[in-house]
Amino acid sequence: MKKAVFLLLSLSTIYWMSCGGGGGGTPTPPAVTISISPTTSSVEIGATAQFTATVRNATNAAVTWRVNDVDGGNSTVGTISATGLYTAPGAVPSPGDVTVKAVAQADTSKSASATVSVKLRITVAPATADVPAVGTQQFTALVEGVTNTDVTWQVNGVAGGNSTVGTISAGGLYTAPVAIPAGGTVSITAVAQADTSRSDTAGVSVFHSNAMLSGRYALSYLGWDPCFFVIAGSFNANGNGTITSGLGDLNNCTDVFPAITLTGSYSVSADGRVEILLNDSLANDYTLHAVMISPDRLRLIQFDTFATGQGQIDKQDPTAFSNAAFTGGYAFRLEGFGFTGSGWMGAAGRMSADGAGNLSAGVMDVNEDYVDTNAVAFTGTYDIAASGRGTATLDTPLGFMNFALYMVSANKANVVSLDLVPWTLGKAEKQTLGSFSNANLTGDYAYIESGTSALGLGTYFNAGRFTANGSGAVSAGVSDENDNGVTAENLAFTGTYAAAANGRGTGSFASTRGTSDFSFYLVSPTRAVFVQQGAFAVATGEIEAQSGPFSNGSLTGDYGISFDGWPSMTVGQFTATGAGAASGTVDINTYDSVADAFVLEPNQAFTATYSVTANGRGNYAVADASGPLDFHVYVISDSKVIIIGMDEVLSGAAEKQF
Repeated sequence: MKKAVFLLLSLSTIYWMSCGGGGGGTPTPPAVTISISPTTSSVEIGATAQFTATVRNATNAAVTWRVNDVDGGNSTVGTISATGLYTAPGAVPSPGDVTVKAVAQADTSKSASATVSVKLRITVAPATADVPAVGTQQFTALVEGVTNTDVTWQVNGVAGGNSTVGTISAGGLYTAPVAIPAGGTVSITAVAQADTSRSDTAGVSVFHSNAMLSGRYALSYLGWDPCFFVIAGSFNANGNGTITSGLGDLNNCTDVFPAITLTGSYSVSADGRVEILLNDSLANDYTLHAVMISPDRLRLIQFDTFATGQGQIDKQDPTAFSNAAFTGGYAFRLEGFGFTGSGWMGAAGRMSADGAGNLSAGVMDVNEDYVDTNAVAFTGTYDIAASGRGTATLDTPLGFMNFALYMVSANKANVVSLDLVPWTLGKAEKQTLGSFSNANLTGDYAYIESGTSALGLGTYFNAGRFTANGSGAVSAGVSDENDNGVTAENLAFTGTYAAAANGRGTGSFASTRGTSDFSFYLVSPTRAVFVQQGAFAVATGEIEAQSGPFSNGSLTGDYGISFDGWPSMTVGQFTATGAGAASGTVDINTYDSVADAFVLEPNQAFTATYSVTANGRGNYAVADASGPLDFHVYVISDSKVIIIGMDEVLSGAAEKQF
């Protein structure tokens, strides 16, 4: 009985304790907490930022918003609404950081804070602008919210800019560069001096203008009217559309007209296409259409109903206008009619100029009417006037050859015959090395040649590429040719070559079409000129080192283009996307043999597709109003491409504008 009572008492005690007996109370509720989002923000004067506050462990989720501990803020530090929308003040406070605080109404001892950096506002105007080369555009920068409103101006991130992208004054006056900058656009940025982390940027598109053509220029081209003619000369462009102080030498295969005077005018369009009107002292008028590759170089055709032609214009360096500037070894090539006056002639050679009017160590290879005369030794004299025009005489076993020459620079001169026979046009380029060998011809090269051939008995073009091993062997050769409309595409070839110390070399390429022999003259390890040998063709050309590998992306940007051919000459401009598409505008001068007249087609729009392989060879298909035209291309670099036509007998090059 006692045990039962004890057990009952024990159970009662346990029950009493489990029911809170012993003096306990209600449990402590969890503490109220509050958080804010975001915890940091950067806001321009007058702008807004939304904040949110989250209250936990309370049925009352309401908060009181403060700025710098002022309920709702004020005009100095900014205001904040009951919903947490902060509005920055109209001026940057001091200090520039303010504190936004949310206070829990359920427990006012609990709060959460965020830091807001109030920033000045800066605005550049205009936001975009189109500016001609060498033209100006005034920009302004409005700085708000601070007393120091000064700015630092930048062009493409360069304070004050530079000659490549253009310059900008402390007052915001932007002056575009002479040459179109890469991509054709630049950015103008104003950086606030009160806070250098704050800036605004405007975009500028720079386009071609008359001002780009300014200074002394040399021109050279070969034409037909319907007799072949050659002309070389120089003129002064004033940067505002006027040509003065021109000199020229014209050889039209029936007579020679030395040192004629030239005047005229010009107009440069926004895409770089140029119209030049020349008048000479013989009362001849010439219309030239050109495309500006840069302020230093243009490609041109004659654009008249009575004549056509194709050539180039190069800016001259007046410091080269003396005998002393013409010194060292020079390689050259010539094309025109030969010593008999009845057949086409091509020649390539080299000579040494002593800077005092004497030429020595001359040697050249000549192909006249499919007959070779190789390694012709010669001497000569020259005299260069302060105008940049000079004369030169070569004393060769074939006869004397007299030329007018126009100095482009100490490294280059244009030459034109002053003889009725032979009459030729060409250029001389300074050799960069004093001694050459096979090792100087190493790597990948592309070439183009033009002339006449015995097969087609008409205009002949050939373009290709190859790899030279530096020891006299050629591999991985491929070429395309158009022989007066008879085409051969994707011809594989191998070959050999041998270069002498003076830069003269011989080479031979073998393909399924047969063997092609030539003599070449090295200008440098990256460039050579050559003349075709043998009875197959009378042609000359140029070889240039490639910088591959290549792809469609190798052709990106704006290019100037010109074609030499028959019956059409073409010049213009196009834009390549880098993804296999292009579009542009060209001017075409075509000889109509039925009407015996030249037909002018200005402003012909076209589109094209292209594909480029790793070795630089590719296809270029043009669609225009006259129908599709197929070309092959050989990429030298992203700045230059050789082009040869398959549907029409023509070849040329595209050079990058920007």
